[in-house]
Amino acid sequence: IPLVTGGNNCAFSEPSECVEIDYLDLTNTELNTEFDNSYLGSIMPSNAVTHPMIVGGKLEEGTVGVCVNPSVIDQNTNCTEIYDPVCGCDGNTYSNSCVAMYYNGVTSWTVGECNICPTPSDIIHTVYSGDVTKLEWTAVAGAEKYKVRYRPVGGSWTEVNAPINQRFLNALSLSTSYQYQVKAVCASKNSVWSTTQTFTTTNEHCDYPASYVTFSGTTGARIVWEIYPAVTKFKLKYKPKNLGISWTEETIYGQEKDLTTLISGATYKYKLKSKCANYWTNWGPAQEFVAPTLLNNDTARNLLLDNQGINIYPNPATDLLNIELDDNALIELFNIVGQKMQTQQGTNGVNELNISTLTKGSYLIRITNGESEVVKKFIKQ
Repeated sequence: IPLVTGGNNCAFSEPSECVEIDYLDLTNTELNTEFDNSYLGSIMPSNAVTHPMIVGGKLEEGTVGVCVNPSVIDQNTNCTEIYDPVCGCDGNTYSNSCVAMYYNGVTSWTVGECNICPTPSDIIHTVYSGDVTKLEWTAVAGAEKYKVRYRPVGGSWTEVNAPINQRFLNALSLSTSYQYQVKAVCASKNSVWSTTQTFTTTNEHCDYPASYVTFSGTTGARIVWEIYPAVTKFKLKYKPKNLGISWTEETIYGQEKDLTTLISGATYKYKLKSKCANYWTNWGPAQEFVAPTLLNNDTARNLLLDNQGINIYPNPATDLLNIELDDNALIELFNIVGQKMQTQQGTNGVNELNISTLTKGSYLIRITNGESEVVKKFIKQ
């Protein structure tokens, strides 16, 4: 920084007697140690008046610090244009320490730019289930968005964006401890990551019903989906596609819904979401089905679910599933997302279906004879 430049900042009582020293390297320990007695002493008269020296961005011990002191400002000081930023005690970044002190009166600083994008604080987490946790923090002034990163303890980081000062973490692993950090993204720079914090998920699953399927009846459709222990209720919304009709939305406490009075032959879209404690999941992806064309009453009676002429046992089953029919029919096995897993031509009597290779979970059996259809659900253990 300039030590003596003449004018108001001259250290001598008579400006005409000033000795100008361009710059003093205050990071030079040896020079700082001998500065007062040896260096200045050799050039400074006994009647000189001096300002407190600033070393390393701080006032020397024994001086009274004032952040901004207008009396030290001298716009005639010839400061360098070299960019060597300092963060002033007033929270502003200056191009170098000379500009901070002699152009702005700042009397103390730290080396480097100010952290003009503060790190988020007051970060808390709320564990809703084994796969959903909510993170919240105090909003940072000037932040355009935030970044969150999380990982199982000892694992690799996953980084996601958060447009506001909260973020739901979904699809987590059950009964697992996670570490997480948050940082703010401002226009000019990002903050540093926050201190690492930890939460542990529960052993209960909560998500939108990622597994569901529809089978059309005579005048409507039945939608069936998976249910999780942590879920308290669901929301279903549906509407005919490309007809300009708004969504119909319903709250449901079970795991299936019969939709009636549909438009015959129309294509419908529907979505589902779940609620666990005080948390609603996102809507699941839209699925489609075609509403059936109205049939005669005799056929309608055959299309009723849980037809009395068809029995499935044992349920749950492990290796073999027995399907008892009262007529020849096509047997189709679907997983809960609607993927066909097996097909077998059934006959009158007991038909065995080998399910030993299936993974554990819920499945659907559809039985059709060309005119009628029956759908039954079973569990593979």
